[in-house]
Order: sequence, then C-alpha cells, then structure tokens
Amino acid sequence: MNGSPLKGDKIAADVNPDVPQCNPGQHWDYYLLKCVDDCPTGYHNDSITGACVIDGGGGGTTINVIANPNNPYDYTGLQHNNGVTYLLNHVNPSSPTVTTDILHYTKVYGSTIGLDTTDFDSWYSYATTHGFFYLNDTAYIVYPNPLNTNLYDSGKISSNVLNYLNSINNAIDNVIGDDTSPSSSLYGQVANQLIVIENNIKNDGTISTDEKNGLLRVAAIDRYTGAYWANYINGGGGGGAGAQPFLFKHFSWRRFWHADGLGAIGGAAGGSLGGLLGAFWGAVLGAVGGSAGYAILGD
Repeated sequence: MNGSPLKGDKIAADVNPDVPQCNPGQHWDYYLLKCVDDCPTGYHNDSITGACVIDGGGGGTTINVIANPNNPYDYTGLQHNNGVTYLLNHVNPSSPTVTTDILHYTKVYGSTIGLDTTDFDSWYSYATTHGFFYLNDTAYIVYPNPLNTNLYDSGKISSNVLNYLNSINNAIDNVIGDDTSPSSSLYGQVANQLIVIENNIKNDGTISTDEKNGLLRVAAIDRYTGAYWANYINGGGGGGAGAQPFLFKHFSWRRFWHADGLGAIGGAAGGSLGGLLGAFWGAVLGAVGGSAGYAILGD
C-alpha cells in the first residue's frame, strides 16, 4: 500500500495514510486529503467542501449556499460558517466565564486557519469601547443600519461604503422578517440580491481597493450565514433533532443573519487599524464571535 486513499469499493477507514497532525477540533478527511472540522451532533462533513452540514431528516430540506465565483473573498463565508461550528463545539454556555470563552475560542479558531490574530485583543478592546462591536446587542440586531451610521460619523467609512453596507442589510430586511421561517426560496432571493450588490462593488471605481475587500467579505459572510442558520433552525433547533438546544433562546432567522453581518462589519471596520479593511482577519472573526455571542448570550 502506497499511503494514498483507496477509492471504489475499498472504504477509507481501511486506509492508514501518513497524514499531517490535525489541530484540536479537527480530523483528517481521507477523500479531501485535508483536516476538516469536527461537527456537532446532527451534522456531518460535506464530501465536496469539508464544511459541516446538517444531517438529513430533522425537519426540512437542506438549503445550499449560493456561491459567487466573481467574489474573490467568497471563501471567507465558508471560513465563517466553519468557525461558528468550531465555537459551538467548544464553548460551554454554562461556564461562568462564557464571554471570555467565546473570545478565546474565536481567536483560537483564527489561528487554526492561519490568520494572524496578534491584534485581536487590542481590536476587541477598541471596538467595544467605541461601540463598533458587541457580542450581543439586540438594538443593532433589530435595526442594523445605525451601526453603519456610527462608523460613518466616526470617520471609519466613506458615504459610498455606508450606502453599500445599508444596501446589504436592506437586501435581508426587504425579504426576511423577525418571524419568517427559513426556506430555499427566500434564501435564494436574498443571496441573489447580495450577489448583485457584490458585483456592483467589484466594478465600482469610486471606492478604494481596501473598501472593496472589506465590503466583499461582509457580503460573502452574510450569504453563507443565511444558509447556515436556516439549516440549523430547520434541523430542529431548540431541543429537536440535529441541534444543540441551548442555542435557541430565540428563533429569529433574520436576527441570527444580522448578528453575523454586524460582527463582520464591526470586525472589518471597527478596529484601531482604520479603514474598512481593518485587518485581514477582522470580518471573519468578528462575524464568528458575533454569531456565537448572539446564539449563546442573546435574549
């Protein structure tokens, strides 16, 4: 045996290749030939992407992410979704230090995917002090555009960026209400509108490269998180099959969607480094932390 995975009728479990050591919370996938995240109960690793996706059954048809190959930062959406799963696997909601734990494991996840998190602690201190980021903020989650106005008034973003960020939020709010049940049709309406906005951003000569990079990351994360939480809710969140019951103190698909988007915006724009880009890791880890924070700490 030469150490390569066998295909056909030979199952991968029979193969014992010489593979790299995976990070904690991950395991080696014999077919993808890479480390993939361990999945929570009710989820499994997708055979194409390695991402955690909901098991069959449990209440609804799986909603697939609509990708945008024209967005060079489309992959940040997958990084975000995998990061949420990582935190939900590692954070104990009953811990007396749960807020600190969320931040700790957000930073650890960033390191596992090769992001430089050197400035994470200083970013968090600055962003929370100035009102650009919260682990759980019901006001912004219900009405997200005031965060964008805050960033604009603070000189963090231009008027063009403000308009794009508002349009990203509006693409969700024009279709999804607080009591809307997730469906492929509704997700597709929002995701396709986000793709139109992303393509406009990419072709806009009035905004800088850094602004484009930040906006494209925020929109990609919104597209991916919409499908993630739809599948989680449809899989029986709140005590049903396929979800961890502690997460669902609330069931609003829209608010989960905004929690991640606000985290991405606050992570990209609210740091001490300035500009919409802020830091390469900002949007991903801001969204991961905001998502887990709202799920675990929310009302």
